[in-house]
Amino acid sequence: MKGRVIKYMIDYLQNNKKGILLVLLGLMVIVSLLLFLRNYDDYYGVEEGVFVAAVKPLETQNESPQATTEDAVKRFLVEKDSSITFLANTFEIDKSLLMFLLEKDFASGDILNTDNFDRDLVNYLSTLEANDKGLFGTTHKPCTDGKDYIVALIKYFCNIYSDVDFSIAAGIASVESTFTAQGMLNRNNIYGGMSSGGLIRYKNIEYGVYKFIKTLNDGYYAKGLNTIALIGGVFNPTVNENGVKVAKPTWVTNVTNAASSYAGYNEDITAEKLIGMKIS
Repeated sequence: MKGRVIKYMIDYLQNNKKGILLVLLGLMVIVSLLLFLRNYDDYYGVEEGVFVAAVKPLETQNESPQATTEDAVKRFLVEKDSSITFLANTFEIDKSLLMFLLEKDFASGDILNTDNFDRDLVNYLSTLEANDKGLFGTTHKPCTDGKDYIVALIKYFCNIYSDVDFSIAAGIASVESTFTAQGMLNRNNIYGGMSSGGLIRYKNIEYGVYKFIKTLNDGYYAKGLNTIALIGGVFNPTVNENGVKVAKPTWVTNVTNAASSYAGYNEDITAEKLIGMKIS
């Protein structure tokens, strides 16, 4: 019985080769079409009758959310290359090391939500420097830059420490150093900051201006000392006829006049612009 069935099937196949071939081809076409449509639905949508590409590309469909976030962080940091380059030079930390640390510490993607990357990077570097000074250089480079560059630095760091009034900061620096006093420029100290050893020496002018604005922010504005007179009462004090410590009147007058000349300085200063100014 079994032999007859097999013989019948063989005879049928031999007598109907053409028809069976056509049927098989038809089935193959149908299966291929169904597979195509299923894949198309997976990766494409339809909007108002027009086919549009899905947000997620085919090659990334199997990526984990963590891998996708890490890639986004890397791309974001590449886009911020100018800021990273400038601030790495300012703090004297190897740029490649800084990139590695940023990728590691912000792998969760937190940094993607920043509204001021330069501010966050300065705060990150400041904390890192306080905790591990060995990562940072201490090479001293006396300032050879002109007034325009130094004023631009003041503006840049006032954008980061936004409570500090730029015109007051520039006015103080102008009175204290005139941006030309060689002894102060050799120490990258434009505001006359003192320590027990005398005039503080900073490793480069960018770092010196950063420290100046941070000092104003933390030591004055954060304590409510936000006018020239209030700042002067601590920064450059004297005792009046009533025995009360106040700002030296001449200092207040000089800083006020100098500050007024910077009141209209509205130029947008970015890390990229500072790099260009430094090169030129």
